[in-house]
Amino acid sequence: MNLLAELKRRNVIRMAGLYLVGAWLIVQVAETILPVFAVPTWILRALIILLALGFVPALMLAWVFELTPQGLIRDDEVLPRRSMTARTARRIDRIVVLGLLIVIGLMATERFWIAGKGARSNAGDDAVPIAVSATPSASSAPFSTPAPRGSVAVLSFTNMSPEPDNEYFADGIAEELLNVLARIEGLKVASRTSAFSFKGKQIDVREIARQLNVAHVLEGSVRKQGGKVRITAQLIDAATDKHLWSATYNRELTDIFAVQEEIAQAISAALSEALGADGGLAKIEVVAPTEDLQAYELYLRGRQLFYMRGESLRIARKLLEESVARDPGFAEAWAILAGVHLVSPDYTEVPRSQGFAAARDAADRARGLDAGLALPYAVLADIAGERGDQLEKERLLDQAIARDPSDSSALLWRGVLHLIVGNLDKSEDDLRRAFEIDPLAGVTVGWLATVQGLRGDRKAAQSGLQRALDLGWSYARYLDAQFALVDRDRARAISDLRTYYRQYEDAAPTARAVIDALYAAIEDPGKSDALLAAVRADRTGIHDRGWSPILVVLGLHGEAIDIELDKNLPRGRYYRSIWFPTARGTLSEPRFLELAERDGLLAYWNANGFPEGCRLVDAPPRYLDCKERWRRVAAREQSVAPSGVMTPRSAEHRRTFWKPAAPVALP
Repeated sequence: MNLLAELKRRNVIRMAGLYLVGAWLIVQVAETILPVFAVPTWILRALIILLALGFVPALMLAWVFELTPQGLIRDDEVLPRRSMTARTARRIDRIVVLGLLIVIGLMATERFWIAGKGARSNAGDDAVPIAVSATPSASSAPFSTPAPRGSVAVLSFTNMSPEPDNEYFADGIAEELLNVLARIEGLKVASRTSAFSFKGKQIDVREIARQLNVAHVLEGSVRKQGGKVRITAQLIDAATDKHLWSATYNRELTDIFAVQEEIAQAISAALSEALGADGGLAKIEVVAPTEDLQAYELYLRGRQLFYMRGESLRIARKLLEESVARDPGFAEAWAILAGVHLVSPDYTEVPRSQGFAAARDAADRARGLDAGLALPYAVLADIAGERGDQLEKERLLDQAIARDPSDSSALLWRGVLHLIVGNLDKSEDDLRRAFEIDPLAGVTVGWLATVQGLRGDRKAAQSGLQRALDLGWSYARYLDAQFALVDRDRARAISDLRTYYRQYEDAAPTARAVIDALYAAIEDPGKSDALLAAVRADRTGIHDRGWSPILVVLGLHGEAIDIELDKNLPRGRYYRSIWFPTARGTLSEPRFLELAERDGLLAYWNANGFPEGCRLVDAPPRYLDCKERWRRVAAREQSVAPSGVMTPRSAEHRRTFWKPAAPVALP
């Protein structure tokens, strides 16, 4: 018996074709439908595996059985004159042809209609090109404003690849699109930190848009296999839950930057009315940051690990170093590598001097390759601040923000710098701008609330710090404890500090002794000497981040200055506390000017003017006179104080409000 002839007679070959066409259609439909319902990616992988496993059994059934009007009957039991194989063959042929036509139609629709529509802009042929890099240069909160129509959030894309490890690639593509869209004039784009916080969560699009304070949401999926990539994206109007635009792109991996350009152009066209462009949007042009695709993938992996912080920074550094070794001209990879070096000393055993030196070198390389990147300037600004040059830090942050106004991190850092130097008006402006871009970043919400509290609105501070805690920023506990001390609320201060210091449960005995002595001193100011003795005995380094700020708010100003003068490098946390009302005695300490001169504050004030309500008294001993400042804060506190909060007009405050350089006596 001729095997091939028998396979044809029993329709086994036709069944193979029918099965493959049917399986392909099932997978395509599943890839399109499942992401809409946020179905986990493993379900699609399981479906593909089941279809693959079913191929051989289907052929075996076709070999063994024949389909007849009476149902499935074993082939060897059917008489030749009653065989239906010829009729079945014609039916299978028609079904296969129909299936192939559907396949061809779907491919043509994706390639020529949807993709072509996505690539066209209402701007027309006379549009002016905008050169845009494919990578970054770097609500329910109490401060929300109505979402502008020209606003969008790019959610993390679902990884539909067979390999779960390709999640970095899906996230990377979403972030690349976010960065391209952020460069469209008039379009507000939610930051990566806030938009990606919904990853893996089953939350309605309208709720996501409400929390991010945007009018539109872009979501999608990425399937990467071998040298091919399939990207599906859809733009949703959050108010109506209507799909404004959707498209699927099947491309070679080498075309990845062209796809980013097509998607961004399609979105800008779909949002043209919201942006008020009326068909006049400029053409978006995505410039490939590197010609080496392997260097690009290493960069995407390294960038994802950089955001994760912790021990992931070690792997991120190796990946990014390999990326720039493959392509020394890859500016964005150098920029992220600079960021990795900058933060590594806070999370790993890398010495601060070594990390800063490497960060400076990488930032300079990135800046030399692409002067338009923002992150290198932000990195260099942080290094300048650490060495005590606040003027240079502000100058570099100004340059970073000018290059990328959507960089919420640079706005946050400049806002905190303005807090440190006592310019609370500018600080609040920067922090509000950062919040509008990144409304779900606890650190931004927390510092904005703190500045409002320092300006006298303690009600806003309390609600904002609670929101920051809800968003996972634990330092808000520490700041709330400081406000509690200002309000003479011993119980709240101790409760906040107990919660905050739980992270030090395994700390050295000397550090634990300081924490215990701190609670005792808050309950009984007469035990301040014991607290100071415990601080002096502690050499663990924890006090660099925790002791002197709380000592300032307790009124132990001179002792806190001693701690700060003992350090080799300036620390911003101390200066963030000197603007609390109970820390007023600090500024009148003559030795504070010595500290301010070492850490660059005096040079900053000489160049830009002293903080509002403060003046320099030159008569020896020199000191800062900020009585007018505290009077203004006191007046605002009184006008907006929540019930139960002790204000400067209370008897206890009148007895101690102007008392300099002495521990605060809590009632």
